[in-house]
Amino acid sequence: MVLIIAEDPVARQVYGELFAMRGWDVVTAAGARDGLRRARDRRVTVVVLSLPTGSAQLRDKLRALRPFLRVHTTGMMPLPFDVMTSARQQLH
Repeated sequence: MVLIIAEDPVARQVYGELFAMRGWDVVTAAGARDGLRRARDRRVTVVVLSLPTGSAQLRDKLRALRPFLRVHTTGMMPLPFDVMTSARQQLH
């Protein structure tokens, strides 16, 4: 399952749809607090962060919660779907 954490509702929708089209189960969160709660409540294997501030701190909290969680931060970099595809294949 991939968790999309983004304050922008359009970003949540777009990233969610892109991952769903690639066969992922998707859950979204509107911010850091909501994202941590959802990561605790669900079997999340990959997190995509699209937050203007605090991404590094949230990434560290998520990894403390689940040490083997793959966390990717978006921004000016393209979203690494090739990495996500290989991660999904390894998990299944």
